[in-house]
Amino acid sequence: MKFKKYLFLFRSKCLQFKFERAIKKAQKGNPQMIHFDMVTGRCVGKTYNLLKLSGKYDIPVIEPLSGSDIYYKKDAEKFNPIIFSKNEVLSPFRGSKYGRPGSLVLVDEFQMLDDRVRKFIVDNYNYVAVETSR
Repeated sequence: MKFKKYLFLFRSKCLQFKFERAIKKAQKGNPQMIHFDMVTGRCVGKTYNLLKLSGKYDIPVIEPLSGSDIYYKKDAEKFNPIIFSKNEVLSPFRGSKYGRPGSLVLVDEFQMLDDRVRKFIVDNYNYVAVETSR
């Protein structure tokens, strides 16, 4: 049992380093898309690490589900991330300090966003997006 816990923590730390490298590249103007396989990419800590890095670096996370604030409430209290739903990207987000064109955003489950929202993010922001493919 303890072995599984330590294995998860090790994988989570490796994933955090992978995301931090991607953030550094995206800050230089190279948007990053990180792909995961549907089978091996399940429950490896993608969302957990995005929320953690959002709070650490003050970068907003765009979540595909509008009810995600309730789902991530425990993590949100711990890391204090900046969470926007896909519906907020096209309206209130643009008026905030995070919505300036060219700013950096983290995107969880990019494939679950509407085509209009995906195009808007790709055209206007530097991004680090996580995508789980089948």
